[in-house]
Amino acid sequence: MTSLYEILDGREQRVEGIDPNATVLEGIARMARCQIGCLVVCEDDHLAGVLTERDYLQKVILRGRTSRTTLVREVMTPAALVAGLHDDGAESLRRMLAHQVKYLPVLEEGQVVGVLSRGDLMRALIAEPTRSSDRGSTGRFAIVDAPPDSSSLRTAG
Repeated sequence: MTSLYEILDGREQRVEGIDPNATVLEGIARMARCQIGCLVVCEDDHLAGVLTERDYLQKVILRGRTSRTTLVREVMTPAALVAGLHDDGAESLRRMLAHQVKYLPVLEEGQVVGVLSRGDLMRALIAEPTRSSDRGSTGRFAIVDAPPDSSSLRTAG
């Protein structure tokens, strides 16, 4: 698969962030305004974590807290899984799935340069140009000619 740089290249990539001392209501309002599901949380110019819609639902709403008084730092997901700009997209997707992470901050020299979702990586994987190596001329699936009549088909037995 292509690198995360290639996936991010050409996309309008504006990283939306929030201060950890902001209220969750401010974060949710920004997500709604920007039509995104994740905000990068930075403290002292370093990635501290991400605030996601899931954080809001599970750590605020379902626990009876209020978004007006709960701070982002109290409910954000710490940035345990990040990727480098030149990391492989397929490997990054595998890591996200293994850790059940939906959003992946992409870093270059310690700075967040983008955020990719599992959906972004799956779309890139599907759109990846096929290679006509040993997998057949169509890429991941080989197309074989069907026999002219079904009487020549045999069942395993």
